[in-house]
Amino acid sequence: MKKMISNMTFSDCFAQLLEFNRIKEICICPGSRSTPLTLSFLKNSFLNCTSYIDERAAAFFTLGISKASNKPSVILTTSGTAVANLLPAVIEADLSTTPLIIITADRPERLQNTGENQTINQRNIFDKFVRSSIHIEVSAIDPNDIFERINDTINLALGNYGNNPPGPIHINVAFDEPLVDTIKKIKLILEPTI
Repeated sequence: MKKMISNMTFSDCFAQLLEFNRIKEICICPGSRSTPLTLSFLKNSFLNCTSYIDERAAAFFTLGISKASNKPSVILTTSGTAVANLLPAVIEADLSTTPLIIITADRPERLQNTGENQTINQRNIFDKFVRSSIHIEVSAIDPNDIFERINDTINLALGNYGNNPPGPIHINVAFDEPLVDTIKKIKLILEPTI
């Protein structure tokens, strides 16, 4: 199957989307599956990236940034059990109505339930503790509408849509290999939300 968008193009556009929404603070936990997003976030000069080894501590660090600034910040992790370590901070963000953006890298659907290393079911892992949860298979997405969906999800974190107060959102991104691939520049066209 031919990819509609490369991992690196998707990741560069995601970094642009965060910049578009003036979301600056990013906490990155190490891991190979999240490499495309890590590289794109690090090269975007608007984003302030911090590295944190332990996912549970990183989640609370990121939550603290969001609480102090009253603006959403981002935590990025690799796949598997790393994701499960975020749950306590996600619950705290939910209960304290703190905007928090959780981005987790994942393995593609075809590797689920095959015994592949660090592969768990990450879809909706945070269940009712997030305002919204979306799953993205990068190799199969339509680039024309995915960034609008991500932008709408970010607005749910801010409490801009519906009746829910601000709180955490979860964006689960499945990358197929090769993780680092070619970049094709595309321009995001989004409407300002404020």
